[in-house]
Amino acid sequence: MCGKDKSKTISDKINIERDEEQPFSERLALLMAVSNDLSKAESLDELCHRAVEAGRQQLGFDRVALWFVTEDHGTMIGTYGTDNDGQTTDEWSVRHPIVAPSGLHTVVSGEMPFRLYKNAPVFRGDGEQVGLGDRIAVGLWNGETVIGFLSMDNFIHRRPFTDHDCEIARLYASTVGHLCTLKRAQDDLAQLAATLEQRVAELTEERFRDIFENSPIGIYQTTPDGRFLTANPAFIRMLGYTSFEELAQLSLNSDAYFPNYPRAVFRQRVEQEGRIIGLEATWTRKDGSCLIVRESARSVCDGEGDVLYYEGTAEDITAWVQGEKERERLLAEVQEQAQQIQRIIDTVPDGVLVLDSQNKVLLINPAGKKDLQVFSDVREGDILESLGGHPLDEFLTWSEDRPWREIEAQGQTLEVIARPIQTNSASAHWLLVVRDVTQQRKIEAHVQRQQQLAVVGQMAAGIAHDFNNILAVMMLYSQMALRAPNLPDNLRDRLKVVYQQGERAAELINQILDFSRSTPLDLRPLDLAPLLKEQVKLWERTLPESIRIDLQEDAEDYIVNADPTRIRQMLMNLVVNARDAMPEGGTLTVRLERIRLRAGEALPLPELFPGDWVSIAVSDTGTGIPDDVLPHIYEPFYTTKAPDKGTGLGLAQVFGIVALHQGAIDVQTQVGKGTTFFIYLPALTLTGHTDARCEAVEIRLGHGETVLVVEDNPEVRATLVESLTQLNYRVLEARQGRDALALYARHHEDIALVVSDWIMPEMGGRDLVQALRARGLNKPVLILSGHPPDPQAGDLQEAGIVWLQKPLTLERLARSVAAVLKN
Repeated sequence: MCGKDKSKTISDKINIERDEEQPFSERLALLMAVSNDLSKAESLDELCHRAVEAGRQQLGFDRVALWFVTEDHGTMIGTYGTDNDGQTTDEWSVRHPIVAPSGLHTVVSGEMPFRLYKNAPVFRGDGEQVGLGDRIAVGLWNGETVIGFLSMDNFIHRRPFTDHDCEIARLYASTVGHLCTLKRAQDDLAQLAATLEQRVAELTEERFRDIFENSPIGIYQTTPDGRFLTANPAFIRMLGYTSFEELAQLSLNSDAYFPNYPRAVFRQRVEQEGRIIGLEATWTRKDGSCLIVRESARSVCDGEGDVLYYEGTAEDITAWVQGEKERERLLAEVQEQAQQIQRIIDTVPDGVLVLDSQNKVLLINPAGKKDLQVFSDVREGDILESLGGHPLDEFLTWSEDRPWREIEAQGQTLEVIARPIQTNSASAHWLLVVRDVTQQRKIEAHVQRQQQLAVVGQMAAGIAHDFNNILAVMMLYSQMALRAPNLPDNLRDRLKVVYQQGERAAELINQILDFSRSTPLDLRPLDLAPLLKEQVKLWERTLPESIRIDLQEDAEDYIVNADPTRIRQMLMNLVVNARDAMPEGGTLTVRLERIRLRAGEALPLPELFPGDWVSIAVSDTGTGIPDDVLPHIYEPFYTTKAPDKGTGLGLAQVFGIVALHQGAIDVQTQVGKGTTFFIYLPALTLTGHTDARCEAVEIRLGHGETVLVVEDNPEVRATLVESLTQLNYRVLEARQGRDALALYARHHEDIALVVSDWIMPEMGGRDLVQALRARGLNKPVLILSGHPPDPQAGDLQEAGIVWLQKPLTLERLARSVAAVLKN
């Protein structure tokens, strides 16, 4: 995958996660507000009406209908619904049978919590189909059974239902079901109390008997010794008897009929206080079962104050008490759900704020407090007037295609988006979502720089390959000319200058290859502490006396797997840059440090991973790097120095060397204060390292062996042929692989060595070697290339291939050919 596509994939993933997560957290906050609003309904009718409108206007469903079902789940009873124009309709008179088996029957019977229909028929309240769309039916539970269901569809806007829609619908139906059960119980009790009060108010002597006989509340008269004088039918039924005569056989003085308080206590209270109001007690029915009653009684006395009888009322409140317990349970459930929603909002990684119409903060989660600390200490109840220096009104405008807005302050980057919250009040509330994208923007910028440098590196490697061919011709011809006898001194001096300039150009090419990460490495365990001490001694001799060098390192090993030559080159480039940044002198500080990065902790750079690392920090007290220069410092040939002061390859080479060692580089700078480069290399647990050694250089002549030279570049081929001839070899030359095969067919017995380029038209070096091996050639092959060894070439040594990188000196060519022929 190319760099551009990879960046796009990362960006798409971030956008998808943000777009899916934000609306769900927003709707959860809305659901909590809607639940609180519904709990304030005065009646069941008002609750149903509000529930349908809130589901449509605030939770985002196109059409919503609330249905109750009969106890046998065979009939659905309408309350309120939504017509095709999105208006609320009264459907209390609508009745429809529920067919079993069916998808709806599985919901109302409790077999499934909800049923989602995709691209299915949608209907009006009267049962007529109006089209196709997504719809969902969710059961309304009273804690034990299904009492109805909510039906929601997308008929108007056709937005497909998602998993988040289903979860919102399930939570909403659970809340509405509990509230309907609670409201039903409250309405029943209120109705019962109102009926009783009305009947008592209308009680007259003429109608007493009728009320007495038909009252739903038990009315009685008893003697002080516990015998019933009279009792109405409701009282008789309450205790489970069939007639007053049967009831009259009871003696209330037996405590068995009043398990939770003695009859004597009742008598004492009513005689002392004159009356008892609302005494709750547990009585025993004829069959031994218990009921809970609310009893009110008074004593009726004669003229002398003696008690004639007691009269009172007893109301069976068993269902009411159970209802109260259920109400308390439902209330606890609703509160738990509200707390659960609050916990979800508190754990959302984005900041969430709810503002009223006056921009007062009604709710803010911990992430929001943390993100907004950079602006001010925002708390619930505060008036929010601005964000990042921008008036808040700039954010409180919303449309479907409005993007997130970025604001920056004190080095922190935040994304902000606002959405209106529709409530029953005339003025809208607002939901603000705040996201800290500081680290994300840094990573994106870092990845973009890495991709740009990789492209430049590929281009540089290609240029270096072509330039190596040119240098090979120039350096070999100049060396051959220098070996000519009777060469005038002035001409010899000029040829030496040509050769020296070729060597300098070759060094520049090596720098380019280092940047493009194409240089082969001689990796070995290397302790950086002694290497740096050795380098410091060199710098103390070569740097101006006005620059003080401070090496800081602890008494421990700093072992890495590295190429000593490349590490020295990397350090030299950084030190030269530091020297040039301190023309008036200053302090050069080199700090060695072992660090351990642990999983789950913030990493200094994206390229790093958990484990042990060695950090090299090179600091100067110089001029610093301006902001407009900083993004370009690793680009090859980019320099702010005078034309004769630098090539612009120093830091580019440092960047490539670090990358070749699987490391990472970072920079911190302040104009006028100085610059620090941080190099991170993977640490080794080994001790000790091997030193690089140089072998003596000598030109070794051949013994007339035949060498087949295969090279597509005419100038390079001619130079190789002349150089090998001068080295006392017999040379056959071919333009490309197919020509070489033809020559090999004629001279295979004489050919002792094949010297070939790797990249050639028609047939390259890889195909040529394979073809020669197929024809029985078991002699060595020397590959000359401007590129480092091809990783696809396999094990070169086992294949009898020696790789030699251009440009070549005559000594190196002679030594390599002689060594290959000897081995």
